[in-house]
Amino acid sequence: MAMALISLQQLGLLWFCDGCWEQERIALLKLKASFSFPPLSWVEGSDCCGWELVECNNITGRVISLNLTHRRDDWNLGKWYLNAADFLVFEDLKILNLSSNSIHCCGQNQVQGFETISSNWSNLEILDLGGNNFTNNILSSLTGFSSLNVLLLNNNGLEGTINVRDINNLFGLKELNLNENKIEHLQVFEGTNETQPWWPSTLEVLELSYNTLNNDVLSSMILSKFPSLKSLDLKGNLLQGSVDIISGWSNLKYLEELHLRHNNFSGTIPQSFGNMTSLRVLDISRNKFIGNIGTALASFTSLEYLCFSYNQFEVPISFASFANHSNLQFIYGVENKVIPDPNPTLFHPKFQLQVFSLSSTIKTNTTLSFPNFFLYQYNLTRVHFTNCKFQAEIPTWLLENNTNLMYFKLKSCSFSGQIQLPLHPKPNLLQFDVSYNTIRGRIPSNISLIFPNLQQVVMSSNELVGSIPGSFGQMNSLTRLELAYNYLSGEIPENISASSSPLGLLKLSHNNLKGKLFPTVSTLTSLAYLSLDGNGFEGSIPISLSNSSLLDLDISQNQLVGRLPLWIGNLSNLQVVSMSENHIEGLIPTEFCKLENLVYLDMSVNNLSGFFPPCPNMISLKYLHLNENKFSGVLSRDGRVFSSNSSLVSLDLGDNDMHGRIPDWIGNLAALNILVLRGNHFMGRIPNQLCLMTGLTIIDLSYNSLSGPIPSCLSNITFKTIEQQVGGMDNFTRGLRIRGHDSRGLNSLIYVQEQVDFTTKMLEHRFYGNVLALLIGIDLSHNELQGDIPPELGNLTEVHSLNLSHNYLTGQIPVSFSNLRQIESLDLSFNKLNGRIPAQLSQLYYLAAFSVAHNNLSGPALDSKAVLYINPHWRRAWFYFIEFVINSCYYFFVDNFS
Repeated sequence: MAMALISLQQLGLLWFCDGCWEQERIALLKLKASFSFPPLSWVEGSDCCGWELVECNNITGRVISLNLTHRRDDWNLGKWYLNAADFLVFEDLKILNLSSNSIHCCGQNQVQGFETISSNWSNLEILDLGGNNFTNNILSSLTGFSSLNVLLLNNNGLEGTINVRDINNLFGLKELNLNENKIEHLQVFEGTNETQPWWPSTLEVLELSYNTLNNDVLSSMILSKFPSLKSLDLKGNLLQGSVDIISGWSNLKYLEELHLRHNNFSGTIPQSFGNMTSLRVLDISRNKFIGNIGTALASFTSLEYLCFSYNQFEVPISFASFANHSNLQFIYGVENKVIPDPNPTLFHPKFQLQVFSLSSTIKTNTTLSFPNFFLYQYNLTRVHFTNCKFQAEIPTWLLENNTNLMYFKLKSCSFSGQIQLPLHPKPNLLQFDVSYNTIRGRIPSNISLIFPNLQQVVMSSNELVGSIPGSFGQMNSLTRLELAYNYLSGEIPENISASSSPLGLLKLSHNNLKGKLFPTVSTLTSLAYLSLDGNGFEGSIPISLSNSSLLDLDISQNQLVGRLPLWIGNLSNLQVVSMSENHIEGLIPTEFCKLENLVYLDMSVNNLSGFFPPCPNMISLKYLHLNENKFSGVLSRDGRVFSSNSSLVSLDLGDNDMHGRIPDWIGNLAALNILVLRGNHFMGRIPNQLCLMTGLTIIDLSYNSLSGPIPSCLSNITFKTIEQQVGGMDNFTRGLRIRGHDSRGLNSLIYVQEQVDFTTKMLEHRFYGNVLALLIGIDLSHNELQGDIPPELGNLTEVHSLNLSHNYLTGQIPVSFSNLRQIESLDLSFNKLNGRIPAQLSQLYYLAAFSVAHNNLSGPALDSKAVLYINPHWRRAWFYFIEFVINSCYYFFVDNFS
């Protein structure tokens, strides 16, 4: 009996009598210390087969699955190196998941890798090591796991060339995931022997997305060597050119999923794709494919999911080529070239779609026919058209036919007529977007009854009239309401901001609204984006806004009066504030200094006085517009107004009553691109510290009382366009890249296009966005500057506009001005210049406006230049503008007089 007990104990069977095997319980408790964030509930003395993340065989009691994903945090537990010996006892393990733990492999003495235990793990089928720090040598350590079916090594430290020979012994491998590494090349063949690759012939799923694979790897992707392949993922790499460089597409008869998105493939879809008759999922988006999408994919009748967005395909609007695709459910085709069908035919499709999304990159004068296959669709959950010229009434019958429809977006498609709501409520609809059309009439007052659960209503840029229905306040799920750029009148309904409303974005800009901004009893705790600019609102800024969560506040171009409220400093999330063109008066309160996240502040064209308070903590502020107010006094000499770490990009203090000297600390604003101090009473010399601001593109000191010579050091400023400066273009052309954290699906990118008034070619212009980013100008006119014009100014070879008129400058026009090769406007009039006009100035081929009137010059005048000799960027912008005007006039006459 004693001998039998000893024998059973040696076999470990007695240890199974209490549940799991004792040696496995001990090993798990040892691992607990390394995988305890968040803490594990494993308790010593209990049955480990009942522990979380552990699964045992019901018969033998041995551990067969161990799931330790996301159980480590280096910050709290420190760096940890894998010691495979800790897992040695789990001999029946089938599934091991160690993903997302930032594990390092085998970097310390006496630490063993997987190669030391492969003989013990003959049953391992699934090994997940994704989201760790394993390097290339991990592959060679796994060669002994011959029973492995699934190997996941995504998001690790694999890089450079990967030797596929290391996994050739994994004879049963079906899925290999190497996504999100830095792999550049796959070494598939040994030496010059290209007859037998090292890929396991059993492989069904191969994932290589988001690496740095280039075309060199494609020659090794001989697809005929993958007889069992069902899914291939190459998205997010550096692959380019024709996909034909990969040979063997025609052999993939069993391929069900193909992901090629986010590369740089070009050309047409090859005919060899046609043999992939089992393909269910095809994603070729974000490439440069061309050709007719219908012709290219007509034979793919097994498709269920098709995404070809962001290419250059021609897309016949009828989709007749897909009539026999009976399994098709999802079509994503935004940003391609939607064209009329040359041979339109009526057809009854075999498919029932869930999602259809299409937008066009081309403007066309040809009217498209709304696809008739929609008449037979009843399972749609999302419909999206953008920039497709239909010139028809809104097809609200789609809402009647598809009761599960959740997202309905028909943007910029020339839809007209009035909004005709369905006869019956559609409780599933969450988004209704018909913006940028020519829809007329009133917003139906019963919209909340028909669409009771709407989250987003977008009707901007139409021709809507009448008042805003109060029923919007009855939509308890409404988070986004955009009605800007219409002809709406009346007041904002009181209940639009009910206490239960989750409204986070409200845009009513550029209508004919009037009255108070909001009732004082309104509750706006969820409001993050508020745009009421371009209306006729009156009264003061309401205290109801003090309880909001505002990120973006635009109440400019109204008739608001009163003082700036002190509570505005409590809106700590504010990033954009625009209150320009109102009648706000008084001082800017010091409470503004609490807005440490503020990036954009425009208080221009008001009646504000005093000056901006010292706010050294406001280091996020980039754009400050205080022009055309009644600010007075001197700029402090100690520079406390702005922090030494200031991020200011644009500073406009023009047309106020400031006086005194321009302080030396102005040179500390190292990030400044635009400085406008025009129309004040500044006196004294132009400080040399101005020359330290190497990022300047516009300097406007005109209409002051500055005296002394022009600093020759101005020639030291590089005067690169904002386009040429790293990261500068985004600041002026794409709006402010400000992102908030919003779980309601609101667009958290705040768009504010920078603008500046500047005089060039004898006229004052307002420059916006793209053009502003390309402009370089200096205006020192209407001052009391004296002395000779520094010849060093001829080194400003990138300047487009230079205005030194209306001063007391003497001497001759520097010959070096012939180096101003980009100059378009040069104004030296109303000075005391003498001598001859340098003949070399005739070489300034872009010069369009040149004035030296009211001087003491002699000799022949400069030959006039043709008006079209302007900067090519401006010339292109001008021609685009002319084309826009012509097209707008054409469509106006077509719409109104046809």
